[in-house]
Amino acid sequence: LNSRMSFGRRSKPKRHFIMPALRQAAPIGSKYVEPVTECHWRCKLCKGDILAAVISAGAIRHFRATHPDELENMQYELCKARLERVSDGCMEFVHPQLIECLVCNMTYALHKPFNMCRAIRHLKSKHPDMMPEYAGMRDR
Repeated sequence: LNSRMSFGRRSKPKRHFIMPALRQAAPIGSKYVEPVTECHWRCKLCKGDILAAVISAGAIRHFRATHPDELENMQYELCKARLERVSDGCMEFVHPQLIECLVCNMTYALHKPFNMCRAIRHLKSKHPDMMPEYAGMRDR
């Protein structure tokens, strides 16, 4: 009766689970990887197969073990493609630790290089209509 929480003592708003595959994207015209299927890429440097359920993590793991000198460039290319897909083109990487929202014309520093959490949080709060994965979820 005196509680300020409208949902009860321990109630929280429901979370929507997003499949990791919705946030994966093969870089177009990449000099590092080529997609074979959704969970199978091929390394263009050593022609090795990269197989993983979350393919971007598998690609990073492959490059960290096999091509450590090219890891940062590959990660930048990969994260640019992923951010392009998640934001439907309204955000882009300016630098490994800096993203720019093209709708707000604002730049945001990242906590860690290539960590897109801040970009996704900005999109969910300010521009949910720009995120293909959340299209149609706001009226639930």
